[in-house]
Amino acid sequence: MKSCENLKMLCGAKIKDVKRTCDLIMLTIVKDEQEIFFHATCFLRIYNSKKLLLCSNDLYKRGNKAEEDFEWDIPGSSLFDDCVDVNGEYFLDIAISDVKISYDKFIIKLVNEVVIEAIPDTVAYDDYTEAYRLFTLTEDLIIFPNIDR
Repeated sequence: MKSCENLKMLCGAKIKDVKRTCDLIMLTIVKDEQEIFFHATCFLRIYNSKKLLLCSNDLYKRGNKAEEDFEWDIPGSSLFDDCVDVNGEYFLDIAISDVKISYDKFIIKLVNEVVIEAIPDTVAYDDYTEAYRLFTLTEDLIIFPNIDR
């Protein structure tokens, strides 16, 4: 697994896609035609200096496209999904200017000053759970927590 210093390789990359499956949030990042994936099961938010653009807690709130019988785990049905559609222009296809891990919080800054934060929300991690993972199809780059995997 690569060290945090190698996170700088993401500078200049762009976020191509933000989606989710149940409560797993997935960012697809592209640099030099290589896809890098960021998966988070912890609290995640995307914001700029003016407003909160996207928040993982909104996965559990009814969106505009939800059926009458709201089921949060169906992609496209939650407020989270609506926020990706409405606010995607602020974070999709925008270059990354900085990436760091600070007190276990994974932080991505974009050139337009939008910030993406994945914040671990429990101390009870074990061999079967993780807050976030950064990886390619062939290599894990960062896993938090890294419990002798």
